[in-house]
Amino acid sequence: MSNMRYRWATLGCGVIGHQLAEALQSLGGGLYAVGNRTQSKAREFAARYGIPKVYERMEEVFDDPDVDIIYISTPHNTHINYLIPALSAGKHVLCEKSIMLNSDELMWAVDCARTHNVVLAEAMTIYHMPLYRRLKEIVESGSLGALRMIQMNFGSFKEYDMANRFFNRALAGGAMLDIGVYALSFVRYFLTSQPTEVLSQVKYAPTGVDEQAGILLKNAQEEMAAITLVANARYMLMSCVLSQKFSPATSFYHRLGVGFGITDEIFGISISRQSFLRPAYNYGAMSLAVPVWALGTSLGIVAGDILPPSLLSALSVALYGMFIAIIIPPGKENKVVLALVFISFAMSFLAANLPFVSELSASSRTIVLTVLLSSAAACLFPLRETEEGEMMDEA
Repeated sequence: MSNMRYRWATLGCGVIGHQLAEALQSLGGGLYAVGNRTQSKAREFAARYGIPKVYERMEEVFDDPDVDIIYISTPHNTHINYLIPALSAGKHVLCEKSIMLNSDELMWAVDCARTHNVVLAEAMTIYHMPLYRRLKEIVESGSLGALRMIQMNFGSFKEYDMANRFFNRALAGGAMLDIGVYALSFVRYFLTSQPTEVLSQVKYAPTGVDEQAGILLKNAQEEMAAITLVANARYMLMSCVLSQKFSPATSFYHRLGVGFGITDEIFGISISRQSFLRPAYNYGAMSLAVPVWALGTSLGIVAGDILPPSLLSALSVALYGMFIAIIIPPGKENKVVLALVFISFAMSFLAANLPFVSELSASSRTIVLTVLLSSAAACLFPLRETEEGEMMDEA
């Protein structure tokens, strides 16, 4: 027996749209209608989930008297274009994150919802998870003491493809709007009041979107939060690798400082050194690389708005060329390294084609293979330190 009391329509039929359709079916109901920019995809979606109505144009949903709730899962830079007409038509709206691009758009939508006496909600998962509700109860009970500091680290391993929507400024890409909404929602969920002081630092991708960010927040109750966002978590892996290149006597703060300033270029020159790294070496590299990198980013912002996505994607081959240049010299000197390179190629190919494993995203497969291969190599071919601090292969 169906538990559905309302008729749902969805605008957008991507991955999240499929999850909504499956969730509604699990409750004994289903979607009533679907609209999508590409109608052929909408028809395929409707056929898969038995949806009776497919709109010729997405805007038709606003005038459909049989629709009670509209679910919006289009790219977040288009949300405002569908939210306002939906709310104005008296439809309740559940909108995917990030619900808006800025506070002005949000207040416009909130005022519209109040005017027409309808519900406007953001599909923020953590607000509805029993785990977080229980954690909030524990924090508010005072059993852990007064809230002083919240530390939130949130990373997402994205393919480093500048043509991908996550790095596309025109589609409102970047770490803040893609994953930052989760981190900020989590922090605000536990803070007693809204932060009144904000400090931030940001690292930009070549297209000009924020790839990495650090945010400090403080409210009137002196509660603080520190947030770290990484849209491309390969820098986390690089930091872990370089951390092993320092002398055991190197302090945590130097390791943290070097890790924050890692770029592909700095990683390349650092990892190729045979002896232990000294923090001063990396700080010197950062003092040269960061200003040049900032200038290059500025030029990339301009070029990203001018060049077509296909050309931007083609330019990314330079990144792979750099990593090949890193691999070849040690591969010539050490047959173990060369063998591991070819093994990684083979395992990457197998992982992309094997059942179950191939269902993981390419980035997830990369992380898993990196950890497995590096762990196996460390166990089978450990390195010993010489008196001069050089790393020697025991194989």
